[in-house]
Amino acid sequence: MAELLLHLLCGQALLLTMALAAMALLRRARLWLGASLTYAAWGLAPVVLLVQALPQPELAVARALLLPQQLEAASPVQAFAWQPMEQRPWLLALWLAGAVGAAALLAAQQWRVRRLGAVLPAGSSPAWVGVWRPYLALPADFSQRFTHAQQALVLAHEGVHRRRLDNVWNLLASALLALHWWNPAMWWAVRAFRADQELACDAAVLLAQPGARASYAEALLIAHGLHPLVAPLASRWGGVHPLVERISMLQHVQALSRRRALAVAGLSLLALAAAGSVRAVTSSAPAARVVLKLKVESSTRVGNAETKLSATPTMELPAGGTGTLLLGATPQQPGPDQVQIEIQAEPQAEGRVLLSARVSRGAPLKLMSSPRLLTLDGQLAVIEIGDQDPANTHHLRVEVTPTVLKAPG
Repeated sequence: MAELLLHLLCGQALLLTMALAAMALLRRARLWLGASLTYAAWGLAPVVLLVQALPQPELAVARALLLPQQLEAASPVQAFAWQPMEQRPWLLALWLAGAVGAAALLAAQQWRVRRLGAVLPAGSSPAWVGVWRPYLALPADFSQRFTHAQQALVLAHEGVHRRRLDNVWNLLASALLALHWWNPAMWWAVRAFRADQELACDAAVLLAQPGARASYAEALLIAHGLHPLVAPLASRWGGVHPLVERISMLQHVQALSRRRALAVAGLSLLALAAAGSVRAVTSSAPAARVVLKLKVESSTRVGNAETKLSATPTMELPAGGTGTLLLGATPQQPGPDQVQIEIQAEPQAEGRVLLSARVSRGAPLKLMSSPRLLTLDGQLAVIEIGDQDPANTHHLRVEVTPTVLKAPG
């Protein structure tokens, strides 16, 4: 489970970074695209993450069914309990700890703003706060700082935040930031996203009131010294955008055109296609195959009665595929001493091979151990599982020799 979660997180990080790289390029054309269309293009990032939900091809499974084979009496082998080794548990723990820490930091920022209520200290920036029961928060000196015309423009700006549900999108951005706290691109993206959000609101207000450009610019100048509310779910008038660039963008307010919308749609489709291609390459079965030469010996002693089983199968699997070995029974006729071994081999760098196994026994099958071990291509690896109960002893020894077959060409 932990390995699957780590795999999903890494895949999500790759797709998200690709989407953010595409947005970084797209933002360089903001003057041509316009603020509203640039802001809308940020929807590409969460959409790209949905590529992970697409179905993927299943890896082939090899299965060998081996009936009981009585062995000659052999000298007793000292049994011991083998403890499975988990792979990279610290990495997932570190990732999740960072995510919890980042989420706690964002929650604390939001709580500090929320507790101020609808009347903020003088010198603060007006803001639309919250997602659940949102409200408009204004500074105590709002009416003294802005003229009536400027107050109307500020309120219109916050009204655009409300109608567009910007704080819902801010919540999604904050969740992605908490999950990908380690990725510098994500911290840049949240800041750039919030800046484009403010520019889009500016553009929406001036498209509705084209004659208010001068008054709007004056209001921005007055708000330059206001204290911004640092909270993930507070869409504020005084944002993170540089003042000079924000005022400059007021000169390029333009209505949405079909040509620009089609250009962004085309780029988004290209990004989705690229993400899909990357996922197809990374999730499909690798070209390499692995031959597993096994020697399995199982012994069970109950009182004076002892049952021994052995097998020496050879399996050929796609890298990452799973082979299943069943001793002492068939799926239709299970036996009390049956042993099932599921084994997977994944080639690693420098000629190493990661072996992952699940060993179950009894009827019904009960998991005994899930060992993982790292060996070299062509090198024997041994798994031993046993117990020390003299009245009821079970011992299993599995010898595995992996051989990686390179893909032709």
